[in-house]
Amino acid sequence: MAKGSVRSASVFALLILLLQACSMPGTATPTPMLGEPPLGPLTLYVSTSGNDSNDCLSEATPCLTVVYALRISTPGSIILIGPGEFTANGPLTARHDVTLQGAGIDQTTLTRASGDVMQFTSPGSRVTVRGMTIVGAGPDVPRNGIEVREGVMLILENCRVRNNYYGIRLFADAAAQVSNIQVEENYYGVSNRGDLFLSSSTFTRNLIGLANYGSAQVDDVTFDDNGHFSADSRSGTATIDNGGDGDLILRGSRLINSRSYGIINHGRSVLLDGMEIHDNLGIAVWHQQGQLEVRSSVIRDNGVYGIAIGGRSGVPSVGTVSVHETAVVRNHSAGVRIDGGHVSLENVTVSGNVATTSGGGGIWMYGGTLILLNSTVAFNTGHGLEAGPGEEPAVVTIRRSVVSLNSTEECLLDPRVRISYGTPGYYVCVENSEAALGLGPLAAEAGTLVHPLLPGSPLIDAGGPAALCTTIDQRGFGRPSGLTCDVGAYEFGTTTAALVLATPDATTVPDIVPLPT
Repeated sequence: MAKGSVRSASVFALLILLLQACSMPGTATPTPMLGEPPLGPLTLYVSTSGNDSNDCLSEATPCLTVVYALRISTPGSIILIGPGEFTANGPLTARHDVTLQGAGIDQTTLTRASGDVMQFTSPGSRVTVRGMTIVGAGPDVPRNGIEVREGVMLILENCRVRNNYYGIRLFADAAAQVSNIQVEENYYGVSNRGDLFLSSSTFTRNLIGLANYGSAQVDDVTFDDNGHFSADSRSGTATIDNGGDGDLILRGSRLINSRSYGIINHGRSVLLDGMEIHDNLGIAVWHQQGQLEVRSSVIRDNGVYGIAIGGRSGVPSVGTVSVHETAVVRNHSAGVRIDGGHVSLENVTVSGNVATTSGGGGIWMYGGTLILLNSTVAFNTGHGLEAGPGEEPAVVTIRRSVVSLNSTEECLLDPRVRISYGTPGYYVCVENSEAALGLGPLAAEAGTLVHPLLPGSPLIDAGGPAALCTTIDQRGFGRPSGLTCDVGAYEFGTTTAALVLATPDATTVPDIVPLPT
């Protein structure tokens, strides 16, 4: 046999022996070669005293930059970022599931001189960010504090997001669960085109607090001192803007001190549940199209209308508005302004609203349809109901309600307006005295503002057949308490709630100031 053939046979035999040894029971798994990544998630440390040549696996050997820690992280890793300011040369991004944990708000600060601070773009990844402040290059620089792209899930907790163009920007098909954050001094606090759940947070001094064009649920959030108004152009921004295909739910939240509009709806749907909306400079709630439901809320002391419906040119259909178990009190121009659409007010108190020299007061409408049920429209400076023809004559249906005790003519109606009072109509568009109606001063009860009925009031048990009564009054208390329901938003003699509603806590309603005369 040739020498080359012998050598080949020997090598082949050696390979067989090695393979047999590897397959023998009890043989140890070979150690990964140098340079291969570990198989499991890591806990990595970042410190202002660290070095990116360290292994970053302990507090004694931390990384210097978050960028490097993200680069060496594995799926499911936790990156613990110590106190101090960390400035990135590029956006912080993650290729897989990762948690970024800071030392606390204003203890750990992530910033960038230009560009996005954080940018998460890997579909299917889940990124958690906690305990830090995220600062951008300024609200005039078109960059993001946190950008979340399609297919990414963001968990954001216990953070401050400040001084960005977009504080948080969610693209279509992105998702975010956000809680206990402070959103400050951004152009857009949050811009959402994905799926957003936001809770227990505050928005302050943003030009637009929340712009929603996707699906958003907002619970227990305070929007305070947001928006912008230009005296030169006479235009402004809304604290909350719901547009496009936006579906927005706001529960148990506060919308206050806006520098212009409170909320504008030109999207698909908005639900306001248990809201406090007050002391906004412009219109508190402006519904332009789509669907709006307001329930168990207090809308008071705003600079223009409490609720405005329609009035925007170029809108083919205003849509529908339902307001119930709600107080619309002490707003300027009118409590409710209607310029189109189909509007229902049930168990609503419209009181103390102040007309302008051109009209207004309680309810002011030019077109549209209004159904007013079991409501109290009283003590407004101006008319209780003013209705003009608009493009088409307004249509008004009133049942079991009070429209009286307003400062001028109770109902100022264009002859073309169609109105139905029902029977009896003793308390609608009729001048009465306060003593004759037995309607008490405005008071805070069960988290809302009502005019209680006084003993002996003719409104008690005057609501007609009991089968037509609503089951609750404005406070959520059961109807009827007597033979039949009472007229107006208040049911006399009931002290327990028949249905638990998401109304604001009574302690959050301030002392009632004297009403204008």
